[in-house]
Amino acid sequence: MRKIFALLSLVSLLLSCQPKQEKKSQASVVYNAEREIFYNYLTNRMATFDQLAPGLMSFKATLLNNPERVFDYMNQDVKAAANVGIYMADLYYCILSNENKVSENYFKAVVELSKVLGVEKNPVNDLLVRYNKNLENHDSIKSIATQLLKHSTLDLGTEQERLAGIVMSTYQIENLYLALSILLAYPENPSPAELQTQQLLQTQILAQRRGIEIIYNFLRSVSDPLDPQQNPNYPFYDNALRELIGIYQSLNTEKQQETTTVISSNTKLMLIDLKDKVTEIRSKIVIKQ
Repeated sequence: MRKIFALLSLVSLLLSCQPKQEKKSQASVVYNAEREIFYNYLTNRMATFDQLAPGLMSFKATLLNNPERVFDYMNQDVKAAANVGIYMADLYYCILSNENKVSENYFKAVVELSKVLGVEKNPVNDLLVRYNKNLENHDSIKSIATQLLKHSTLDLGTEQERLAGIVMSTYQIENLYLALSILLAYPENPSPAELQTQQLLQTQILAQRRGIEIIYNFLRSVSDPLDPQQNPNYPFYDNALRELIGIYQSLNTEKQQETTTVISSNTKLMLIDLKDKVTEIRSKIVIKQ
């Protein structure tokens, strides 16, 4: 009788565990799929340096976050990761605008914050030395900056990979902030050269929707929205990226309806909405906590 009871108890226990195991298995499948998509996307971003930042025809130093504020972000890994993304986008903007001397301070800021994330010190310190020695060689500093981005994202271990997602979230946000700030500052009647730049910027801005969706899905797969204490700042990024995707859905619909090369009034209003939202999100990332 005891054997039968023990057997029934074992069967009951196995049956009760099965749904949990199935749920865990399903979560693992989603995680693996989103992780592969994210890292493929990140690897491809490394190979398309010039398409990421919106430098182009003008340089506006006032748009950038002050690199001297780096010490405001060093007391917490999520805050550090968020501002690695901000400073990395600012660094690329300086490089593409040929402001190499200015870029030196942003490179140093990324190096310092990368160490907070657990990146090995020696490789990033070596990159900083190489960068300072090659300021007059544009192609070299582009290559070195791309290596720094790799260390700050792809080289993070599995336990830290959520931080890579946050780095790329804020990297996209800062790129959008820069691109939208430049785009919306153009006059109502642009010159042919200005119009060409406007069109290129608008194309870049619209194209970033896919990247934001990939990062959003990746962060959701590695985080537990029901236990935010285990995922510092996760609800913030979940909400921020979801709001940006919502605006993009309207933007892409409007874009499909455009028949002229000039930005339509409806599209411009949506871009203004996107800029307002991006600026609001960015201000919460760069503020000292």
